[in-house]
Amino acid sequence: MVSLRRQAHGRLFFYVENQGVYQWSTLQHGDDPPVFGRYEGRGRWAKEGVTLSEHLILMCLFEAVMCHAECQVSASWMAEHKLREITRTIPPLAVGPWRWTDTTFFARGGAFMCTARYPVTEGTKEYSVWIGAKTPEPLQFLKPLMDETWERATL
Repeated sequence: MVSLRRQAHGRLFFYVENQGVYQWSTLQHGDDPPVFGRYEGRGRWAKEGVTLSEHLILMCLFEAVMCHAECQVSASWMAEHKLREITRTIPPLAVGPWRWTDTTFFARGGAFMCTARYPVTEGTKEYSVWIGAKTPEPLQFLKPLMDETWERATL
């Protein structure tokens, strides 16, 4: 949800994750100011490591994949080696991840992907994966990789 509100300390609150878990703000001055984030409206704002223009691009991709893609697939708790197979076809964007759940963005050939990393045990990582496209064609490469662990598939 996009919401523009003034905050204390000269920041502009402009975006919140759909369940209210994470919020983003930016400075009210500069050509492309840094973005700050925080959990559940508490604590200090921390630098996200991206500029406003980069964040807005990622925000559009996030909303497109999660809410507006005609064709979608998703899986939770995907092992890192399975994700590597997918990223051979859909590489990461040259923009840093969001700090919120280490959300990373990928795109190629009409397929767009967001991943959230979850450390499970020492040295092990698992991911939630959401992939979307306007038409089924860009997602056909996924069919041999899909099994019963995928929660959603509208291909």
